[in-house]
Amino acid sequence: MICPRIICLSFACFINGQVCSAEQRLKAYKELRPVAPTVGYGSGVDAAMVLGNGTVVRHAEDLMPVVGDDPAFANYVQKSKRKSTIGNFLLYPGAIVAIVGISVMSASIMHFGSTLSWVGIGLGVGGLAAELTGVGLGLSASVDEQAAFAIYDNALQKRLGVNHEIDVKDVKDSRKE
Repeated sequence: MICPRIICLSFACFINGQVCSAEQRLKAYKELRPVAPTVGYGSGVDAAMVLGNGTVVRHAEDLMPVVGDDPAFANYVQKSKRKSTIGNFLLYPGAIVAIVGISVMSASIMHFGSTLSWVGIGLGVGGLAAELTGVGLGLSASVDEQAAFAIYDNALQKRLGVNHEIDVKDVKDSRKE
């Protein structure tokens, strides 16, 4: 997703390098604000958000250039990425280890109680534990990403220096004059 580069200082707001008026910032807000709530896709755990310009955002990290250094938003994005990475690292190798363990256990079924059967049981249980931990971290990562989506609107308003409810009224009132 391509987002405009927004830089706001205490005295001015720049979008793509140009100083913006309150009306321009409000227009940018209308294009980048969430218009549809976060919705599940795929497994139903992952989230996506639709912006005012019709863009569907599936990863909260794609919105980082828009909200800048908002600490709460960045924290949720970083936690989500970290948990997702660790979860994927545990999930797939855990499945392989569990399959190997079950295979070893099955091969030594005639000699139950032998060292080989205990190795198979250990691998199977260890692999399953790693797999379940990976799934749990993946679910937790999705929750963090949904939290980032939930606070995006406030972070965007802060970044652009707009208060949507007040500024919409002010822009309409200024056009009447």
